[in-house]
Amino acid sequence: MEALGAGANVAALVIAAAQLSKFLYTTFCSIKDGPDAVRKVTSHMQQLHGVLEQLKLSPLAAHDDALVGHIALCIKDLNQLADGVTRLQSFPGEKRTGKLWKRFRCFLDEKKLDDIHDQLIQHINTLGLRHSVLQRFVRQHVQE
Repeated sequence: MEALGAGANVAALVIAAAQLSKFLYTTFCSIKDGPDAVRKVTSHMQQLHGVLEQLKLSPLAAHDDALVGHIALCIKDLNQLADGVTRLQSFPGEKRTGKLWKRFRCFLDEKKLDDIHDQLIQHINTLGLRHSVLQRFVRQHVQE
């Protein structure tokens, strides 16, 4: 029964990370007037979301104990970014002045964008590797 609980925990973490990455991707997509670094972060956020969606569909992901730590770190990083981004978004009825990038620039300067970009690449690589290992394991057992 404990294995079922651990599997459900991994699945819940992957779903939470996928939801956060989708929210952040949508937010970064809406910044049309930002520098190239915003587009790079947006592109890599989309890649991370794709890897998370693949993990969500992987039947063995729930049994990969190493995945829990990687996903938890990913969620921590995405949560920190989402908290800052959420505070800067406009709300209905709020008077918006200037372009969206001007609102975000106080939180997302070029160095911060580069740091986010590096974090995303690290998460994409780590989670992509875990997914590849799981896929290889599935293929090996299907062929046997």
